[in-house]
Amino acid sequence: MRIVLYEPRHRDGFIRLNRAWIERSFRLEENDLELFGHLDERVSDGALVLIGEEDGEVVATCMASPLGDGVWELEKLTTAENLRGRGIGTAMLRACLDGIRGRGGIRVVLLTNSALEGAIRMYRREGFVDVPVDPSWGYDRVDVQMELTLQDASSGRRPS
Repeated sequence: MRIVLYEPRHRDGFIRLNRAWIERSFRLEENDLELFGHLDERVSDGALVLIGEEDGEVVATCMASPLGDGVWELEKLTTAENLRGRGIGTAMLRACLDGIRGRGGIRVVLLTNSALEGAIRMYRREGFVDVPVDPSWGYDRVDVQMELTLQDASSGRRPS
């Protein structure tokens, strides 16, 4: 698998993979539909979208959107179900975090659900910690919010 920056040719694969994981355990919400309908505009507005490709097919996605003041939201991290357990999700997460750092990010927030135990274990392994859920995000399925303070790549230390 190779990780590449999103291009419009990846749009259908991005939506297909993310619809699949959401609909498997939850239901699509208005925020999901808005993102899918405006994905290219979100990229134009500064969102970072990475695509995992294998044999020309989209097999993984990870998105991060700037919220301001160095804070980014990690969104839509998924791997094709038949490829799970191969470390692809971790590779996508690490590449996305590197991309956020490269764009001046200092803190990353993510929203998830406690039913996604494997994802939560991965996030914790990568240094994310639980914080109280902010209900203003507007997702019904969210019952876990996590954050990560990024290390300064040059010093290896977390910003103070």
